[in-house]
Amino acid sequence: MPERKKRFVKANKQIIERDIGYAILTAEGYSTTDEVVFAEDGDMSLLGVRTIEGFSVMVDNIGHRFLPTNSFVC
Repeated sequence: MPERKKRFVKANKQIIERDIGYAILTAEGYSTTDEVVFAEDGDMSLLGVRTIEGFSVMVDNIGHRFLPTNSFVC
């Protein structure tokens, strides 16, 4: 469910505004909570780096799977 609107700057410098909300995400046995953007027609869909960090995994590009890793704290 959308909670509020947020502005984003695309690579071509175009500013767009999209609804955002919160979700519990799961993939390959990993789960995390994250802010999600409600895309519109023509928007690309990507699993964001925040989600991957929340899963505490890294992406195995050859095996096309997640690999467990340690989370970093600053």
